[in-house]
Amino acid sequence: SYYKGAQGIMLVYDVTDRASLANIEYWIKNIKNHASDQVQVALIGNKTDLRSANTDPTKKFCETERGKEIAVKYGIPFFETSAKDSFNVEIAFLTLVEHIALGGSGSTNSSSTGGATTHS
Repeated sequence: SYYKGAQGIMLVYDVTDRASLANIEYWIKNIKNHASDQVQVALIGNKTDLRSANTDPTKKFCETERGKEIAVKYGIPFFETSAKDSFNVEIAFLTLVEHIALGGSGSTNSSSTGGATTHS
């Protein structure tokens, strides 16, 4: 199994590629079926720098709201990041580590609000 011994998993999609976001729910279900119940998951929309650099008005990007909806549905933290600009990268990792250290409180099995932390 890909997840053997994993304590935390970052699911990263490319905000410039809608298909990558469409695959996220498959991966979340795969994790739920094959990983430990204690594994912590964070959802990351990466390459946000390409939104502002875009000059093609016909280019469709993943909407931030869709990422937030998925995060709330599964009770996982959500971040939009730019690895190129180092935007939100550190806080995304630190949040996942904090969830691991706390044993998942506030993460995958959270309250009725979904327990999602969103940063965009």
